[in-house]
Amino acid sequence: MTAPYRVVAVSGSLHEPSKTTALIRAIAGAIAERAEVEIEVIELTDIGPSLAGALRRDQLPASVEEKLVAIEASDLLIVGSPVYRASFTGLFKHLFDFVGQYELCLLYTSPSPRDKRQS
Repeated sequence: MTAPYRVVAVSGSLHEPSKTTALIRAIAGAIAERAEVEIEVIELTDIGPSLAGALRRDQLPASVEEKLVAIEASDLLIVGSPVYRASFTGLFKHLFDFVGQYELCLLYTSPSPRDKRQS
C-alpha cells in the first residue's frame, strides 16, 4: 500500500466565515472521496497575525514555519484567495513569498472577463 497523498489547502481569505475557505474545503473533500489523502487546511485568518510582522523567514514563529514546511512538502496544493482590487490578498502573497523558490511547481488558473463565454 502506498502512502496517502499530502494535500494542503490554503485560504487567502481574511474573513470568517469565508466562501473561499468553503470552496477549498469542498475541493479537498471531493479529492478525498476519490483518493487516499491527508488534508491540512491553512487559513490566513489563523496565521495572519503571526505572519504579518515578519520580513524574513527566520523571523516567523514555529507555528507559521510548520505551515510553510507543510506547503513545501505537499503532493497537491489547493490555493484560493478572494479578489481584492483585481488581485489576491496582500497577506496571501506575503505567505507565498516565504515559500522556497524552487519548492513548488504551480499551475495557475483564474476566472477573468476574457474567459466568460458570450451567450
